[in-house]
Amino acid sequence: MYCFFSIKTRSWLNILTPQFLLAMPTIYIFEMIHLYYNGDPGSDFGYLVVYLIYTLPVLAFAVGYMYVAPLKLLTEIKCETANTSAWAMAFLVTGLVLYLPVMMQFASDLFNPRAIYAATRSGFGPSYYGSILACYLFLILALFNASWGRKIKVLSIMFALVFAYLHGSKGQIMTVMFIGLLYFIATSMRRVKFWIVAILILAFGFFGAAAFYSMLKGVELGDLLLVMAGYSDYTRNGVMLIDSSRDFAWGRIFLEDNIFSRIPRALFPDKPKDFGSFALALQYFPESFYLDAGVPSFGAGAIYADIGLLAVPLTALAGFFSGVFTRTIMARLRMYRNPADFILLCFFCGIILIPIGAGNLLPEHIVLALAVYVISRRKVHRSGMVSVLQAGTDSVKE
Repeated sequence: MYCFFSIKTRSWLNILTPQFLLAMPTIYIFEMIHLYYNGDPGSDFGYLVVYLIYTLPVLAFAVGYMYVAPLKLLTEIKCETANTSAWAMAFLVTGLVLYLPVMMQFASDLFNPRAIYAATRSGFGPSYYGSILACYLFLILALFNASWGRKIKVLSIMFALVFAYLHGSKGQIMTVMFIGLLYFIATSMRRVKFWIVAILILAFGFFGAAAFYSMLKGVELGDLLLVMAGYSDYTRNGVMLIDSSRDFAWGRIFLEDNIFSRIPRALFPDKPKDFGSFALALQYFPESFYLDAGVPSFGAGAIYADIGLLAVPLTALAGFFSGVFTRTIMARLRMYRNPADFILLCFFCGIILIPIGAGNLLPEHIVLALAVYVISRRKVHRSGMVSVLQAGTDSVKE
């Protein structure tokens, strides 16, 4: 699908590249390596359902993106980006201030940030998650700041990488890298050849492996690939759920994930920890659950456990609408280059900026995008807006 999409769009670096880089190792390569060394733990039917839920939404996304025109109602919402230097620096300072107490409390672990990650699973939400969100917003506003040159933007990416590393999360490091990549895809009109993307894939693979290795202790370099392959466990966990023949929850998992995850524990001290998909973790992986240091995920299996085979067409339908909205957002970015649109683009491309554990975070990303729209929007005279719209129309036609 990725090859067909790249040929159709005449560029091997395109809107599917982030999804390709995210999915290819974790969903396909790592799982094949694990199965080769450890055998087949699940049924053919389980794997069929899981991979239908993985692949059909991507296919539907590509169809919606390629064959449905941008939604005119949304592209006509006018916006020109103001100078965001002050807000970028404000988010930078906010991130540092929020994370400073954590760095002071765990000063001895600054060179072992994975220990910080394990120790901050509960009770550090505003400091831990708020600081990395502020870092993402700083980076996005820095990239879309027309008054900052390329060197400052590169330095901003490097700072964000170091800051994410200090949080001890491999996913946050990769999120920073994907933000930089998606920014180039969204704002550049260049058609990139296959060999350049091949080098890019190798570079992402190298940095991803380096991030993995830096977070692990007592692992020999030769065993690194097998350890990384173990992180595809959510595919096997999903197959296990399907093979368990458990009763379907009929929406309860979805509702609990999307309600309880949004209620701060400070406001609801008695909030259960075993809600939604976490209840599945308690049932199948009780030791990990009670350690409170992160629980295994069930991937597509959690959707199946909720609504059965309806998960296949419903996820495909969601993928189609994601493709339609992504095409519209890309058109807006070419017209207005506003960071608020980029935040929504990140979400639809699988780059989650709000790092909480469960639920669909589209509402939060919409609110975040609206807030950034307010602080980054600049009013212009009518004559100026006409020229912007004309330029945007020409770029969409291309």
